[in-house]
Amino acid sequence: MLYSAHPNIYQFINILLDVQCETYIKIRSIHIINTRNSIKDKEKEIQHQIQLLQSNKINKFEYVQCLSHNFLPI
Repeated sequence: MLYSAHPNIYQFINILLDVQCETYIKIRSIHIINTRNSIKDKEKEIQHQIQLLQSNKINKFEYVQCLSHNFLPI
């Protein structure tokens, strides 16, 4: 990125800003992927609990109890 041993200060700052921007983009994209995966996992668990409730394998109290653990604050 730097073509000389002592670059102009403005070139150096621009390069640092570019690296910072790329790093922020990578960090945010990882967070989005993890969030999507956790949402899919929660949806699968909810569907599973709904099926158990509809087949009368669990009662309404157990249903709410199981699903309440999926929505705890972070």
